[in-house]
Amino acid sequence: MSLVILEAFSQRLQQEYGGIRTPLEILEAWLTEQLQMPRLVNGPGENKVSRVIQAEVVMLTVNGTCYFEGRTATGRQLLDSLYQYCESYDHWQFARWLHDVRASDFDDDDALEQDYPRRQAN
Repeated sequence: MSLVILEAFSQRLQQEYGGIRTPLEILEAWLTEQLQMPRLVNGPGENKVSRVIQAEVVMLTVNGTCYFEGRTATGRQLLDSLYQYCESYDHWQFARWLHDVRASDFDDDDALEQDYPRRQAN
């Protein structure tokens, strides 16, 4: 089931990547949505991804800061996998961008920020 969850999140990440939010912010928003979906068990509108996330992950808010924690060892592994996926996706996108850059492109910082908006937001 972890692969199905990673696939569902990867679709969301690919849609939103390159905007103003970082991959971890996209993950936070996606997990929050999954946790807030109604719990439909074996119904026609059942979302198995949401059901598993609701069973394995809990969202905590401490002093206005949102945290996600696994309820079980499986939930902790799931969160770790999602986090690692965010990091690797961001690194992969950066490597793709860097592959197309020439050394002379580093002379103009503004041009680099326009070409790679993900780094501009950080």
